[in-house]
Amino acid sequence: MQLSVKNPISAYLKYASVFFAVEIGTLLSCGGLSFLVRYILIPTVSWQTALNFHFDTICHSGVQPINNMCNFPSTEFDLTVGGSSVFTYGHPYSIVSDLYVPDSPKNNLAGIFLIFAKCTTYHQKFSVTLKYDVIICLSG
Repeated sequence: MQLSVKNPISAYLKYASVFFAVEIGTLLSCGGLSFLVRYILIPTVSWQTALNFHFDTICHSGVQPINNMCNFPSTEFDLTVGGSSVFTYGHPYSIVSDLYVPDSPKNNLAGIFLIFAKCTTYHQKFSVTLKYDVIICLSG
């Protein structure tokens, strides 16, 4: 028994539509699988640490102390766990910092703070300095 095709264009369109339907189904299933692996099966890594700010009370020559402090509060913290880095080069990361400012008349009068963040590598080969303006929002 031989299959005869009366209209070759309709057969071509039928095969092309089946091919494109299979291709679109394959692309959607691969996209769904990659979404499943990336956002559901791989956990979100978070790391928290307390920052202990310190003040330099030894003033260098010519510096007038304000409230017995000669500089702004600063702290350093290490982004390694067990000697290995928690970051991988080339991947985007997000660093979130919560800064709680106590309610006082001096802080209310200040109204705005500048926060500087300097990110360097262990060997000081790469450095990024960020500056943020922070406004105190009073609730109540």
